[in-house]
Amino acid sequence: MLKSTYTTETIDRLFLELSQFTQATTAKELLLQAEISRSADELARLRAGIEAALVEITETAKGSITLGQHTAMDSGYKTGMRIAADIVRKHTGVTK
Repeated sequence: MLKSTYTTETIDRLFLELSQFTQATTAKELLLQAEISRSADELARLRAGIEAALVEITETAKGSITLGQHTAMDSGYKTGMRIAADIVRKHTGVTK
């Protein structure tokens, strides 16, 4: 029969290694964290673009900017929505 004797120092070292292992981040978790970070950055970029687009749409709706042969105030609902959508696309880079 084998006889094992563990000192307090050995036991402490084993518990330390075990705690480091249980707190380790997996590769999948690292990938998910990176994706969350990229998504948060993209969301911030889109929010900024939408805010800029809303400012431009508001200015356009006041008739201060003429778009083609129409202004947003007199062009009708569909044309006005197309104008607003174009402005949002311009500021966010989203195509659809």
